[in-house]
Amino acid sequence: GSTWVFLNSSRVVTDLMERRAAIYSSRPPFPMTQGIMSGDSRIVLMPYNDRWRLLRKIMHQILNGKNQDIFRPFQDLESKQLCWDYLHAPERWWSANGRYANSVIMSVVFGRRSLLDDPEVTELFETIELFLENQQPGVNIVDAFPVFAKLPKLLQWWRPRGEAIFEKTKR
Repeated sequence: GSTWVFLNSSRVVTDLMERRAAIYSSRPPFPMTQGIMSGDSRIVLMPYNDRWRLLRKIMHQILNGKNQDIFRPFQDLESKQLCWDYLHAPERWWSANGRYANSVIMSVVFGRRSLLDDPEVTELFETIELFLENQQPGVNIVDAFPVFAKLPKLLQWWRPRGEAIFEKTKR
């Protein structure tokens, strides 16, 4: 369903992939994972279009270097908690890293910290795993062959599973 172009000149690669990346580096369509499962709202899988540019602009305004003084106290506190988690539960270092990243974001955005055994953090990481499993090549035929997304909804046998995942993840 996609056109592939093989480049064999470094000059052409530089011109197309660096200077004109906005034209040629857009994401391929993922009707299941980006469309159905994500409600077309995950910026990481969006094609480069006006909506993507707007969301990217908003994210850059929030996360630019000028705001680092706002984030620093949260990062400092969560770094100390991360070290404590490493010392008291070294076998859970992976969970501690995830808790750290989530807690910085939650603290800045919602004023609420995350704990290592927080059920919401556990559910968040289960959701991420579910999403990543479905993003693997070959798991969803419609992501491999996006033309299937044009079938009537009644014939899209993958859709109920995707919609169930969307309902679970939108909470």
